[in-house]
Amino acid sequence: MYGTFKRFKNTKCIVKFIDVTEEQYQKIKDMVHQFEKEKKAYRFNVVGLFAVAFHKKIQRANSYYCAEFVKYVLEEADVTEDLPNLIKPDDFNKLDNTTEVYKGLLRKYAVKAT
Repeated sequence: MYGTFKRFKNTKCIVKFIDVTEEQYQKIKDMVHQFEKEKKAYRFNVVGLFAVAFHKKIQRANSYYCAEFVKYVLEEADVTEDLPNLIKPDDFNKLDNTTEVYKGLLRKYAVKAT
């Protein structure tokens, strides 16, 4: 176990399916692959995450908290433009083209290969 699984065993999550075109899907895959390839260049935006609680946006170069990363990828792939500048996980629940596929403990979520 590592990361969130090791530190916060009772972390709850919601996994959602979002409708995208083949082109959007490919853009997302390419971006995620590029992030993975250059992972040493990126950091977790801890300061930005805590700032959200105070309704402040702190953007750091090559640094994202989880919701910030998802927002960036979705916008860059032209999936959505409707997300607020100061993003919180709950904001994804407001998107129209999503379907909830899992809700529960993060450590119990099993990714199914497709």
